[in-house]
Amino acid sequence: MVNWIKFVNDVETVFTLPGLEKQPLTRVLPQEKFIQPKPGTADWLSVTEEMKQNYENGMGILRQKVNERRLDLTPNFAAFDFLHRGIVTTNNFRQLISMYSFCLSPAEIDAIISRYANDDGFNYLDFLNHLCPMKLEENEYKYPERLATSQRINKLSKEKTEMEPVMGDAEGIMDTLKAELLPGIFNSSPSSSRGASDKIIKLRSGNSV
Repeated sequence: MVNWIKFVNDVETVFTLPGLEKQPLTRVLPQEKFIQPKPGTADWLSVTEEMKQNYENGMGILRQKVNERRLDLTPNFAAFDFLHRGIVTTNNFRQLISMYSFCLSPAEIDAIISRYANDDGFNYLDFLNHLCPMKLEENEYKYPERLATSQRINKLSKEKTEMEPVMGDAEGIMDTLKAELLPGIFNSSPSSSRGASDKIIKLRSGNSV
């Protein structure tokens, strides 16, 4: 026999608060997340101060070089990541350091490898996240701001169009002549059409003078 009532209470106690069906407006706080490190990951809290210093020096040099050259290292790491796991070999990491001519000492390279390596290989995703962390403003939701900017630009463009003159003098004269004379040309005799054409020519010559 299974005491299912005790089982349900234990599950609710572990994952949430018991009795929520009676208090649906109760706010349940999110539980603290703990990511279990992969096997082979170094305990960075117990490493020597010398290794920590080499790590900080190496990351500082890499961060400066990447910002100066505006480099994106992700595609080069991904080229070695055939299984798309975010893992490359430590030799791949050394190759990339050599390819970009980053002037790191062997101790600094070893310290960085010790920080991000595990039994599977070198975790380049964690390495890149720590090397060039995403800025807070890059995580912000920009759509409302961009929409407001676009609407403001469209409004200014519309106001500018309304403020512009509808047509120039020459264009206005020609449009007026067409509106007045062309209906008569199509609806009258050939002689009247010739007279209308002569009138247009005279008006054009008078306008040019």
